[in-house]
Amino acid sequence: MRRLLALALSLALLLPGCAAAPEAPPADSAQPPAQSQPEPIPEPEPEPIVAHLMVAGDMMTHSNTVADAWSAQEGRYNFGHIFRDAARQLALADYALCNLETPLAGGPEYLGYPLFDGPDELAYDLKAAGFDLVATANNHSRDQGMDGLYRTLDVLDEAGLAH
Repeated sequence: MRRLLALALSLALLLPGCAAAPEAPPADSAQPPAQSQPEPIPEPEPEPIVAHLMVAGDMMTHSNTVADAWSAQEGRYNFGHIFRDAARQLALADYALCNLETPLAGGPEYLGYPLFDGPDELAYDLKAAGFDLVATANNHSRDQGMDGLYRTLDVLDEAGLAH
């Protein structure tokens, strides 16, 4: 049965190829000669779009970093001097991102390793330095629990940082 089916299928595929070719019109036919189409004019290549992306690593608030950022004169944390040199480079970027390796859970006591918690000013100073996006999916994102994680996202929204 299989052989018969295979033979029938083969014949069905081969027979149309055995049909006679259509006859060509006589050379003296009344049809005008085919006109050649003009070559299409190629469109110019578009200018490439160039974007300058800068990527930084971990932004962490170890205890000594938080202490260095405290400004008694201003009465607040100020990370601006820490990012001064980076800000010059970030100004050249169209888009800059870093990894925020600390929650911004609101203190009042800011912690370093192993369970981080940084001041809100860090988010604003990252934005002022030129960062546009911070990654928050890392091994410290839940150092201060889910409330700390949610608060971090709220602070980043307020600071104008995508996350």
